[in-house]
Amino acid sequence: MTTRTRGPLAGYAWLSAGVQLLGRRPGVLYGAATIVLGLSLLPSLITLPVQYYLPQTMTMTIGVLAFSMLCGLALAPAQGGFLQVVHAVVNDRPARARDVFAPYGRGMQAWRLVGFAAVMLVVTGALVLAVFVATGFKPWSPEWQATLAAQAVAHPKQPFPPGFGKVIAAFAVLMPPAMAMDHPRNTKAMALGRS
Repeated sequence: MTTRTRGPLAGYAWLSAGVQLLGRRPGVLYGAATIVLGLSLLPSLITLPVQYYLPQTMTMTIGVLAFSMLCGLALAPAQGGFLQVVHAVVNDRPARARDVFAPYGRGMQAWRLVGFAAVMLVVTGALVLAVFVATGFKPWSPEWQATLAAQAVAHPKQPFPPGFGKVIAAFAVLMPPAMAMDHPRNTKAMALGRS
């Protein structure tokens, strides 16, 4: 294995390669991404109403965080399955969008993915805790809890501005085609008057 040096803009080449990949089998890739995204949003659909309508306490915050972390661990095999679908498309092997669920059927593979996600969760938590300790930030202290309680009483929750959801949805729908149009092959064809 050799180490290669990349320039600071190498990420754009990787992003471009990812956009180009969508041209190969868009139905499979968009379908798989939609499945994983939908599954990833399910915990939020449960926790957001709980956070919005119930009083904010440290117990509630820890409960929501624990629930979200457990859901994230349960979704690790689906995320690994998505990467397997992408790998199959890159190597021109047959793949379907529902193949994101394939790791769940392979017991050891699913547990390895859950284990990897758990290790990454622990490492991330340790880094966050280290930052808290290094900066003297103590969100579990009584002073911090009193500040949070005062903010919850003094500032009631504000709704999103009208049309906010439509703007987010428009970005979600319009950005992938806009990125695909920026593909060098499409840009050259448009410049030559071919579509």
